[in-house]
Amino acid sequence: MAISNAQIKLLQSLKLKKFRQKYGKYFVEGPKMVEELMLNKPDSVDTVFGTADYLEKLSGEVNKYKVVEVDERSLKKVSELKTPNQVIAIANLPNLNKVPQLRSSGVSIFLDRIQDPGNLGTIIRIADWFGIKDVVCSIGTVDAFSPKVIQSTMGAIYRVNVSYTAYEDLIGHNDGIQSFGAVLDSGSSIYSLGDDFSGILVIGNESQGISAELQAKLNHLISIPRITAGGSESLNAAVACGIICGQLIKP
Repeated sequence: MAISNAQIKLLQSLKLKKFRQKYGKYFVEGPKMVEELMLNKPDSVDTVFGTADYLEKLSGEVNKYKVVEVDERSLKKVSELKTPNQVIAIANLPNLNKVPQLRSSGVSIFLDRIQDPGNLGTIIRIADWFGIKDVVCSIGTVDAFSPKVIQSTMGAIYRVNVSYTAYEDLIGHNDGIQSFGAVLDSGSSIYSLGDDFSGILVIGNESQGISAELQAKLNHLISIPRITAGGSESLNAAVACGIICGQLIKP
């Protein structure tokens, strides 16, 4: 059975942010990602498009969803992957514009204009790894539900709360929480912050860092000490985020 022209058109349109927002939907590709979706956000699943072999493996699970059996040729028409996988699912977007109530203790992440889908996806995976529940994005940050970001999270996006709001609104809704901006060289060493770190970790744009306007609103600036002079000029945003979380969040 082939995907209908209308379904192909919908899936192709969901590659673009404006249509994801228009329809309130996004798509997920590949067995791992679709099964992570089913496991963690089953109520958000709209339609599952799968090959006969894949749907047979799902057995009883398939009865919970609207299912369309398709051939690999049809999947290839809409796939974002070089080698199309056995299944694609359409899911309903969560509410991304709700200002989150952050935990009063522990770590949350705020991203200032992160542009690379791989960086955002990796930061969401880092948050999941370290048990961070909230990743809050500035309005200028890349869309977390684009196909490339979804794939790079490897399912972490279903266990981390991702939202989009201005920093001022976030702080206004979470009065009293300290903020720590990661900067290149001018901040306090991350190794001097102690074992009971708590607050919002702010990670800046890949090339420009945290904007001067935002830096002025933060409580603290922190840096990863450079060990070797004359080496790399800077760290990738996601790499820096991982190093800082590894130092500040203890088991």
